Amino acid sequence: MNEEPPIVRPTQLVYQTLAVSAPGAVTLAGFIRDSAGVAGTMRVFGRYAVVLVLDGRGRYHDVNGIDVPVRIGDLILVLPEIGHWYGPGPGESWSEFYIVFEGAAFDAWRSPSLLDASRPLLHLSPLKYWAGRMEAILEADSDLGKVCRMQQFLADVFEHERQASRPEKDRAWLTRAQSLLSALQTDPPLRAEEVAQRLGLSYEVFRKKFAKLTGLPPTKYRDARIMDLASRLLTDRDLPLKSIAARCQFCDEFHFSRRFKQMVGMSPSEFRKRLA
Repeated sequence: MNEEPPIVRPTQLVYQTLAVSAPGAVTLAGFIRDSAGVAGTMRVFGRYAVVLVLDGRGRYHDVNGIDVPVRIGDLILVLPEIGHWYGPGPGESWSEFYIVFEGAAFDAWRSPSLLDASRPLLHLSPLKYWAGRMEAILEADSDLGKVCRMQQFLADVFEHERQASRPEKDRAWLTRAQSLLSALQTDPPLRAEEVAQRLGLSYEVFRKKFAKLTGLPPTKYRDARIMDLASRLLTDRDLPLKSIAARCQFCDEFHFSRRFKQMVGMSPSEFRKRLA
């Protein structure tokens, strides 16, 4: 397989903060040209990090016995408690873009299908697109905005990996199913049972197939899309919560606020304040 053209950046600390709120924070980010990686003995970092290899090659090894080559376009997932080592070998070099993050918002992602110690290396292509996505995380105006963008980046990375491993027939089916479940502005929106009917399946068969391909049942997938929409709408400070509740298909503001807090960990009003 031909490697993509490298992205050459000078060594630069792009972002740093010591402030960590209850949901979490993106705390550090930067570029390292001709990185030595994690030199010497294995380290336990104590925080989460992603490291995108922009140029070169090397190796990753950890306490779980995973020992794999690393190449341009690979994304290393660093977990707080996992002892690990990575970097270029003798006669090799690489350059990297890293982001460090921590907090409860990311602890909730620990599962076999998401932040998983058995899968510390993912490959992202095209490289320029994914590097741009990482830079966009740091462009959010607030700390909470960076956390939300970091979560969306992780979600898209895991979905990218799943898509790459699926047969073309499954990819086309899933795209259609996700599109129907994400059509939140229809009046009324399709229930999951109606989506199954449109796809020519019983609900139970549809539910099992969707969960197998995504790691989430259809109802939880739709709930996540509703919260994505609500979070975007909350950035408009002139939009009343009652209007946001209606656009997200909740019967009233109280129901919306209660559900938002259950899924996001704070009320819509608190979420909006933290965006200020």
